[in-house]
Amino acid sequence: MREVFTSSYVDDFQIKVPSNTWERNARLLEDQTNMIVARAQGLGLSFSIAKTELMHWRKRREGGPRSDSAVKIQGHTVEPAGTLVRWLGYWLSDNGETTPHFNKRLSLAQAAFWRIQRLSMPGKGLSPYGARRLAKGILLPTLLYGAEVLVPSRTMMGKMQKFWNRVARWVTNAFYSTNVTVLSVEACLAPIDLHVEQMKTMTAIRLVTAAPENKVATAMLPITFPTKEDFRVVTNRRLAFDENMGGMRPKTWSSVATTTQQSRLPMDEVAATAVTVFPDLKIPVKPSRLAQVTPEDAESYVKAKEGVRKRIWKKWVDWDYPPYYEYRPIFRDCWNFMTLAKFQAGRIPQMRAHKSYLNAHTDWSNQDRDVTCGRCGTEPETLEHVVKCPALSSARWGYPPDDFDVAPASETWKRGKKGLARVKGLVSYVIGNRINFPVRGGFFPFTRNADLAS
Repeated sequence: MREVFTSSYVDDFQIKVPSNTWERNARLLEDQTNMIVARAQGLGLSFSIAKTELMHWRKRREGGPRSDSAVKIQGHTVEPAGTLVRWLGYWLSDNGETTPHFNKRLSLAQAAFWRIQRLSMPGKGLSPYGARRLAKGILLPTLLYGAEVLVPSRTMMGKMQKFWNRVARWVTNAFYSTNVTVLSVEACLAPIDLHVEQMKTMTAIRLVTAAPENKVATAMLPITFPTKEDFRVVTNRRLAFDENMGGMRPKTWSSVATTTQQSRLPMDEVAATAVTVFPDLKIPVKPSRLAQVTPEDAESYVKAKEGVRKRIWKKWVDWDYPPYYEYRPIFRDCWNFMTLAKFQAGRIPQMRAHKSYLNAHTDWSNQDRDVTCGRCGTEPETLEHVVKCPALSSARWGYPPDDFDVAPASETWKRGKKGLARVKGLVSYVIGNRINFPVRGGFFPFTRNADLAS
């Protein structure tokens, strides 16, 4: 059984040793570190001892005092770093908790959002399409860095979703009272838990289809998992099963038990996730410059990734939406009106989400007001009514009738020249007749003052 595991990324090294006591861990670390230092000195290289950090891992629910066993390297004493250590951007806790890592990722994403939100204010700046690209290109990777292998807690997922809802309101100009499930569709930003699920599944596909000789993570998969090649690196995985100290053993990747409290090791979890994509365990080889693959393997790999995207999208489509909302998210695309100017484009999602300045779109603060149209006084003032309001019949002269088809399956909402021309006509009609405008100039209900400042 191999007791020492060493890995590196560029100039960052990590050395892991398992044993039954922290004191023995310290001795093993000293021996391994001195060996690596000696090799480096033979090549004329040296390590920065001041940047070296020491962490003693413990079980999640393990009580008692933490170890203070130190390690001596070239006469320098390296004390334990405490409860957190940072490596390659991951904040690793000594007991395996992921909340500290995602709390720091959330703080970084909030700081980035504070800077970029000024590029697209409610009445000026980038279009919703540009704001959405910033959200997916900057905020989402910052927020979910590490979610491929680390599992956020339910509380942490709630905090990240709350932040993501704020980003969606910024993209759409939606009111704060807008239903959050509706908000995700209007902003074309899937909920955080769906993003996390897709990231984990895509990571599993990427790892199990890579060649073990070319990717060390693939070579750390369980030997019983059927990859194309059987090459594996020696790890200390078996220690979790053979030297469990009387605790509960981990669940293997092939286990189908659902009632047990056992959890899987990270690489077993990757293998188990891959089984949901390749249930017949016919694992293809990922096309790359380092691996010549057959056309069948290449096709299977592409179909697997596309299947994951469609499965996640189907979950989003089948979300629990309010009865009044009939629009559903588009597959890997966004609404055509999002390419228009921010203020003009913001009129549409407000009315579609039933949280706007129209009389029929009431809220907790104005539930008793008259919902009938202030122009004709015949019907409740909704999006479906304002596009056929008798009092605005003269304003619709010159517009093609199709421009006012606002049904969920209408061509008005589809990408392409025809759909864009229709939605531009609809927005021109809305802006020209001041539909869904504040009742009083300068009055913006349900909007924070900070969002109106330039």
